[in-house]
Amino acid sequence: MDDSMDDKGRIVETVRLKNEPKDLIVFVDRLPEDSKIAIEETGNWYYFYELLEGTSPEIHLAHPLKGPGNGRGEDQDRQDRL
Repeated sequence: MDDSMDDKGRIVETVRLKNEPKDLIVFVDRLPEDSKIAIEETGNWYYFYELLEGTSPEIHLAHPLKGPGNGRGEDQDRQDRL
């Protein structure tokens, strides 16, 4: 699942993207001009970084175990349950 958040960290849209480069490009192209993109540092982050490089003013790498608490805007350790 991929989320679009506003500048206050509130989720404004959640979409499920196929693992297809063109789908990701279409999603990113719809974002507002001043958007920032966060890519979780997982095993294939570099592929997505290179794919999106130049499409957004800012691309950030996000630690997979830290981040906003489900849109609450607070950093916390995240432990997903299976």
